[in-house]
Amino acid sequence: ATVPSTSAVSVLVMDWTTIGAPPPTCTEPTITPTVRWRGAGSARVSVTDPLPDAVHTHEHPTVRGGVALWTLFVGFAMLMIGNGLNLAVLGVRMVDEGFGVRTSGWVMACYFAGFLLGPVMVVRWLSGVGHIRVFASLASIASCVVLLQFVWISPPSWALMRLVFGFCMAGLYVIVESWLNDASTPRNRGRTLAVYMIVSMGGLGLGQLLIAAGDPSGDGLFIVASI
Repeated sequence: ATVPSTSAVSVLVMDWTTIGAPPPTCTEPTITPTVRWRGAGSARVSVTDPLPDAVHTHEHPTVRGGVALWTLFVGFAMLMIGNGLNLAVLGVRMVDEGFGVRTSGWVMACYFAGFLLGPVMVVRWLSGVGHIRVFASLASIASCVVLLQFVWISPPSWALMRLVFGFCMAGLYVIVESWLNDASTPRNRGRTLAVYMIVSMGGLGLGQLLIAAGDPSGDGLFIVASI
């Protein structure tokens, strides 16, 4: 196709003006594409309409980065400090209670049994009630479990408590990591996950050091770990 020159267009306009008819106009057909949205039917969207916000930006419903992201890191650091302190206190307390090496090993291994079961169940709960409710529920249960450990001191009860605690911690890991992955971008995801690992390992180590702040034979360290 050839594009007419400016002079040719001018002559065409003058000819139509001379005979009293309006000059021809060139109209383009309006294209109305069909957009298929996930989980819904088809919706017709005009190309002249502004795109929906979901197309422009992808934002997490609760964590958007910045201050909220560092708040999540602080909360996760407190969880890991409590986990590390509880781990250290149980090891020393089982020796004082005379559980025995083999019995102590079985009790501590129950944590990883619960850790194995946690993600399987938590993923189903997340799709049903959301991240915030599941996070609050698991954190509350883990805190109560730590308090119950100095109320019922016996290998079976402690094994059950470690099983439930491992289940809760695995679910909390899944929630926090999914939050961080969704709140970060491809440009800063590496730095975000690096800070996450520093907080995780640093909180776990700091919690074990706190055992020197109290007497493992009492209930004070259990209360601090629960908080």
